[in-house]
Formats: sequence, C-alpha cells, structure tokens
Amino acid sequence: MLRLLFLYLFLAFSLFTFGQKSIKEHAFKTFYQSQNSCDTIEIKNSSLNTDDWVKDQVGTTTSFEGQLLDLSNGVKSKNFTFYNTAIKVKKADGIVFYFKDFIIPKGGVLYIKGVHSNSFITYNHTDNLDGGIFVTHLISDQAISIVYQQLNGTPLPNLAVSEVGITNKQTKYRRKKAFGAAGDCLININCSEGNDWQDEKRSAVRILTKVAGKLLTCSGTIMNNTAEDFTPYILTAEHCANQAGTNNYSTPEELDSWIFYFNYESDNCANPSGESEVNFKTMTGATFVAQSHDMGGDKGSDFYLVKLKQNIPANYCAFYSGWNRENKPAQSGVSIHHPKF
Repeated sequence: MLRLLFLYLFLAFSLFTFGQKSIKEHAFKTFYQSQNSCDTIEIKNSSLNTDDWVKDQVGTTTSFEGQLLDLSNGVKSKNFTFYNTAIKVKKADGIVFYFKDFIIPKGGVLYIKGVHSNSFITYNHTDNLDGGIFVTHLISDQAISIVYQQLNGTPLPNLAVSEVGITNKQTKYRRKKAFGAAGDCLININCSEGNDWQDEKRSAVRILTKVAGKLLTCSGTIMNNTAEDFTPYILTAEHCANQAGTNNYSTPEELDSWIFYFNYESDNCANPSGESEVNFKTMTGATFVAQSHDMGGDKGSDFYLVKLKQNIPANYCAFYSGWNRENKPAQSGVSIHHPKF
C-alpha cells in the first residue's frame, strides 16, 4: 500500500510540474503572438571603427548603464505579467549583454532571441544564483527581442546591464573571424579523420574574451592536473588576454565576463547551415592562474592559464587533457581547435 501511495504521489507531482510548465509556456506564446510592436532601444555600433582592430578581435563593448527592460509598464494576464522591448545595433553581426546584476526571482523567465531567429534562449532563477555578474549568449543578429515573464505576486527582476558587446560583419579592412570562416583545408572533427579523437575533442573550448573594451575569439583546452580532481583549468593563448602592444591584460572584472563554449561542433562531417544548429553549452567567468609573459613568437610559448569560477557540469561531458614529462617527442598528433578563433 505504501508503494502504491508513493507512486501515486510521484505521478501527481510530475503532472503538477508538467502542468505548471505548460501554463507558463502557453501564456508566453499567447502574449508573444499578440504583440505587433514594442519599444526599440537603438545603440550606436562602436565596432565599426577599424583603425585599432587587433589580431583575433571580433567586436567591442559599449557602456549601457540601466535596466534591460522598462519594468514600470507591463501587460498583465491571469497568472503572469509581461515586459518586452527590442535592442537594435545597425550593421552588427552579433550582440551580447554584460550584466552587473542579474537576479531573476523564482517563477520568472527571461526570453531573448534574434529577430530573424525562430527560437528563444531562456534564463531563470537557476542561471545565476549569486545574482552578480552575468553574460548572455552572443546572439547573431543586429536586433534582439527581449521578453520577461513575471509570475504575478513575485518580485520584479534586477537586470542591470553595464555593457553591450557588439560583433561586426566582415569588411574589406579585416577578415571575418566567426562561424563559417574556416578554410577548405580544415576538417570537421566528426568526419572520419576524427574517429580516433572523439574523447580528446571534448577538451576543446571556444572562448569569447574581453580586454580593454575589445572582444576576441580564441580556442582553449580543458587541462587535467596531477591530483586529477576535475579542477576546471583552461589553457589558452596569452595574446587572447592582452591589450595589443601593451603590458595590460584582462582585469579580474573582465575575466569574470569571459564566455566559454563547450561542445561547439557539428553533429556530423557536414558544416551546419548556421550557429543556431550547434547544440553548445556555455559557462561564464574565470580567474587568472599563470601566463608565459612572452607573447609567443619563434621561441615563446604564448600561454595563459585560467580557472573557471565553477566546476564544469557532468552533463557537459568534458575531457581533461594531460601530458607527461618524458623527454620523448611525440610520433604523431593533431590540432583540435575552432578555426579562426
């Protein structure tokens, strides 16, 4: 009898949870489909200036102090209140929001998407439990649709933006360094040539770094250590954290805003038609560990080691690459990285 009662309670809880989720999604779809227009905030495209564009740079940041949404004027339904706006940056290739405070109360959902996309990225109270610095995914569009769904009777969110990152389209002044820019000689890891490297591929990460107002894209590697305790070390290039031609590197605050992309790969040998088809996962924020202080060149190692602010979740299926100290050269090898990054 106890077993039957437990099963009944479990099923009831499951149906209740599913029902709540369905109500929330249905309410959002009803609201979104009924909206013909919304207020649009236009931001100047600071990344159009090519005079000081540096290696691996894909964009710049511009200051934006204030809440992401006007929370004084919402549209109320039976269970929820909705707030929406749009952000536009002319001639932008992508937009990313840097928050100094990102607090979503339980029951609330933030929806963000490019206006030319059919799918939303969603955020809720579990995405930034400490409520401080947070960075959204880079949205590949020049206009972003934003909706916040508040559960009636709950507090309003705190979505305080400090900067907006803007990536820019390829111009005659610089080569494109973004999705789809790989050369024909580069082979996708899920082609037959990568069959022997299906574990190691999961140690490669894409990184969107931030230094002195510039956004750079780089590759990194998840590194093991002798304790083998899954400490989330990421090894990348020193120039990815450097303000070119200076001794200035990413500040602790900027490292807090680095975005790390995991599982950023095609499902098969063919290139995806767009980045939205890539089922990647992200983490934000790191702390400095060590660097080479040589910026590479013919004799330098050009390394920069950081540690993620949180452990890598098990469902990311990360692989921790390693090495040994034997004085023997490798007989063969491959380079697994993100082209142009």
